Amino acid sequence: MSAPRTKKFDICVVGCGFSGLSIVSHVVRLAKRPLKMVVVDPGTHPGRGVAYSTPYDHHLLNVPVAKMSAFENEPSHFLDWVKEIGGEDTIGPSTQPLEKRFAPRRLYGEYLSAQFDALLRTPAHRLSVTHLRTHAHAAIPQEHGFVVRCADHSSFETSTLVLATGNSAPADLGVDLPTDHVLQNPWAWEQLASLAQRGNILIVGTGLTMVDALLTLQAHGHAGRITAVSRRGLLPHRHQYEVAPTTFTVDLDEARTVRGLVRQLRTHMRRNPDENWRAMVDSLRPVTQQIWKSFTGDEKSRFMRHPRPFWEVHRHRIAPELAAEVDAMCAAGTLEIMRARLRRQSIRMQGQEIAVELETRLPSGNVENISRHFDAVVNCTGPDTRLDHTRDPLLRSLREAGLLQPDPLGLGVEVTDVFQLRDIHGKPNRRLYALGPMCKAAAWEITAVPDIRKQTQRLAAELLRD
Repeated sequence: MSAPRTKKFDICVVGCGFSGLSIVSHVVRLAKRPLKMVVVDPGTHPGRGVAYSTPYDHHLLNVPVAKMSAFENEPSHFLDWVKEIGGEDTIGPSTQPLEKRFAPRRLYGEYLSAQFDALLRTPAHRLSVTHLRTHAHAAIPQEHGFVVRCADHSSFETSTLVLATGNSAPADLGVDLPTDHVLQNPWAWEQLASLAQRGNILIVGTGLTMVDALLTLQAHGHAGRITAVSRRGLLPHRHQYEVAPTTFTVDLDEARTVRGLVRQLRTHMRRNPDENWRAMVDSLRPVTQQIWKSFTGDEKSRFMRHPRPFWEVHRHRIAPELAAEVDAMCAAGTLEIMRARLRRQSIRMQGQEIAVELETRLPSGNVENISRHFDAVVNCTGPDTRLDHTRDPLLRSLREAGLLQPDPLGLGVEVTDVFQLRDIHGKPNRRLYALGPMCKAAAWEITAVPDIRKQTQRLAAELLRD
């Protein structure tokens, strides 16, 4: 009896959150010849990933409806879809035009799943798309591509491999606590909801993930006090529905250094105190990647050490409705935001409570240690981008084989301008590509839908070039 034939594909995409869906969609739309594509992702709702798999309507997009199309050349695609399904009533507030509102991420996930379902119905004579509901565990290079081995013991060959694995899990807090007292994965919604019955909760991190966790605990009736800590104690700023245009234009030559960029922004604000800083920050969006690429390695490190936290909270803002809820909780005393560090070595159980020491810096510059007791700890420190910390077996296998190179800043992997991965010798691999957050070291702003959308359109053209 002859051995069973190995399945062969032209393109394999690992991961089917927004990045994976987007690259498949753009290839399908641009392809002029028959192709076989396979998407490897264990999710039952392709396209949603972590961000859009939330079951809660209080988790809102951070970008208005009008800017959330999945397709670069059809800017109103999502807006039109919402109207088509009659979804206007699920998006508030009704006093604002639909295109300016912030939709529930759950609804956006339904939109993405609908797009993936349409891809699977692509006529087979033109281009076939197969979805394998499993994990890719290894990719073994061969002369014309890779053999991909999966968790379910299946394997197949592919000419090109695209990594679209999305955001990684947060780094482990490194605390020795019972698992029912600490939640390391803040996107485990059922486990997070179960903590709502606890009294005082400590959230480590004060960014976007903290806002998600906070609102989920509130929705499930949490009646205790929540303390959120981070090194600088910064909360994401709020969007505003009406923002007047700015007169600011960045000088790209001066912006080749962090100091030069910051000086321009401060000078403009000082001379134009009535302008809304949001318009200034948004004016940088079309050139943010260009500015990042113009930085030397030392300038990138300087940005990471100093302005990065301030950039994050000004650039990645939250919907006005969510900001109002956070403000109300602070005013009511049910939420405390602290500028402090968690002294991990001092954390211990005292009876049924968690004893924690927080290190905070006073205005005088002196350090003060504060002792607190909590009933649970939630890790909202955000994705851990350091590749040497990854728990993904596929990424680990590629690294062990020398097929990918972590970037010096610990943001992801080294890639070329067309997103080919570089191996440990710096040589690009024309059969291995990365998408989305993994490319942060090369592009910086590459986690939001509008940025990934542009990236996948470019990559689709590159994949179809040969």
